[in-house]
Amino acid sequence: GIWIALFFAVRTWVPVPRHWDHNWYIVSLEMLEHNVLRPRSWLTLLLCAATVAATFVLRKPHPLSELRQRAMDPLLLPMWAGLAGAAAHYGYSWLVSHTDGRMFWPVFCFAIPLAVHLTSGNRSIRQRGQSPG
Repeated sequence: GIWIALFFAVRTWVPVPRHWDHNWYIVSLEMLEHNVLRPRSWLTLLLCAATVAATFVLRKPHPLSELRQRAMDPLLLPMWAGLAGAAAHYGYSWLVSHTDGRMFWPVFCFAIPLAVHLTSGNRSIRQRGQSPG
């Protein structure tokens, strides 16, 4: 929430030269159409998503139920919330900006650590602090 508030505060209160303003507040279907028809938009989305997906492709084989159990760990809730917010920001960029891989970068901050945790052979977060006995 703090990140979103700061994002809009900076966009609102920090003056920039007119030619630098990319109209991030004007949601338009024309911009969405522009991005949907741009091969580069799709290519950067695929390359960025492949970075995270590679973790799952290269993982040690775990049953799907174990991945699901790890994903539901309550201690990961802030990471899932951050991922949802970053993904929403990326989706928003398709409506208001000439989108590319830079818009996906905040997603990496949450998606990569989550993917590594879900696919690693390590114990859950709660078990790490406990002794084996």
